[in-house]
Amino acid sequence: MRILARDTVLNAMREAGGMVSGRDGAAALLGVAATTLYSRLAKYGVLEVECATPRS
Repeated sequence: MRILARDTVLNAMREAGGMVSGRDGAAALLGVAATTLYSRLAKYGVLEVECATPRS
């Protein structure tokens, strides 16, 4: 299983505008299941709101 570093997760979340799942979500960008990403977010103590940025 691929190890997801905190910085990598945060960058993907910002790129996805805070969205975890879906075609344009951070999980798709990272190539992992949304449930895996949710568990990493919990492990790192990251709130989805922290990563949300408006998409342009």
